[in-house]
Amino acid sequence: MSENVTSRKLFTYTATAIAALAYFLLAFHTERENFFQLILLVLSAAACGYYIHVKTENTIDIFWIGLIFRAVIFISVPFFSQDFYRFIWDGELIVHGMNPYAFTPNELIGNPAFQFPNKDLLFNKMGSLSAKYNSNYPPVNQIFFAAAAAISGLSLLGKMLILKLFVVLADMGIFFIGRKILTHYKLEEKQIAFYFLNPVVIIELTGNLHFEGVMLFFLLLGVYSFLHKKLFLAATFISMAIATKLVPLILLPFFIRRMTWKENLIFFGSLALLGAFTFYFCFGAENISHYLSSIALWFNNFEFNASIYYILRAIGFAINGYNMIAVFGKILPAVSVIIIVVLAFVDYKQNRKNIFPFLSLALAAYLMCATTVHPWYIVTLVGLGVFTNFKFTLIWSILVFISYHAYANDYFSENSIALLLEYIPVYLLAAMEVTRYLKNRELEFTTKRV
Repeated sequence: MSENVTSRKLFTYTATAIAALAYFLLAFHTERENFFQLILLVLSAAACGYYIHVKTENTIDIFWIGLIFRAVIFISVPFFSQDFYRFIWDGELIVHGMNPYAFTPNELIGNPAFQFPNKDLLFNKMGSLSAKYNSNYPPVNQIFFAAAAAISGLSLLGKMLILKLFVVLADMGIFFIGRKILTHYKLEEKQIAFYFLNPVVIIELTGNLHFEGVMLFFLLLGVYSFLHKKLFLAATFISMAIATKLVPLILLPFFIRRMTWKENLIFFGSLALLGAFTFYFCFGAENISHYLSSIALWFNNFEFNASIYYILRAIGFAINGYNMIAVFGKILPAVSVIIIVVLAFVDYKQNRKNIFPFLSLALAAYLMCATTVHPWYIVTLVGLGVFTNFKFTLIWSILVFISYHAYANDYFSENSIALLLEYIPVYLLAAMEVTRYLKNRELEFTTKRV
């Protein structure tokens, strides 16, 4: 018996070392243009992470192993994304007394009266697309950007590391609050490994410095408070999640039928007041239009790694001979809203048990209808999926890296075969799992009511 335990530990240590090496090579020796090396390393890290999840009995061991993976890439400059340069730019604006929603970088770069450290470098590195538009990052995000700018003095590396620290701390918080939610629903605590050891989480958050994990941390705190009927606290955390990333807005319908009308008044009243204060205080009336116009770009102008939209785009080209993104960018969000409303009704019919399957399905519907699906968008879906038995969320979290194939050529063109390889398995598995789930009126997760 002891020999088996020793062998299992040895294999676990080996898997940890291989995954850590894969993350190191991704962070320091892999360009996103080198697609085959990138995908091989991601698959290696994913396989090792799954092995560790299966063979490790103590969830605290999973915690420490996940921290090792994050530590390996902590000091690396984000390797597949340049968004963090805009984060630091916005933070510098706030520290120097300017509203980041008031002016585009293009409008400020030529102004000699307004200077801050590394101004030209940040402008050049953020990319011409980002420089053209007003900031689209919500207020709580801006607080983190400003904190990094204020704490780390003149060092660009220092600002980056402060931002990464916020991201890692949020992931640590997700680990512990996630275990509490899993216990509430009488699920295995080890399922938190599906998030904490997931390559898309480690690479896109700690590695590429995106803030989906920070948003998810606030969201899970809000849901956990909601499960314990602490409605004002739940509204506070969920409003912070919305003010970090707007995505949680689409999940609000699933809370309505789980409360009495008085509880709804407390919860949504608090949410509205907190949200109005946060956004108005940070934007000011004159800058709200700037922010909304930047958000609209994601629906009406930008496209990347989409699924349903690309099918509609092809039909539009065949019929009208041009890209109809301006039309479909308005229709598809409406379709996703209709799907979410229907799911919210079905959720109520399911006796109001585990809320997370329907939160996962709502977010999946939104992403499937989106015109842009960057790999880090899947992080939230992975986090919500931890509290379900859905596996399509995990499959998508690995296959989404196929989208980096678009960078493997000089013209940044997406390949139809690559898109099919990503989406066909996801859609097939999702269809099977969702059909089976909706047919099962008595949910298999728990008999405990929220």
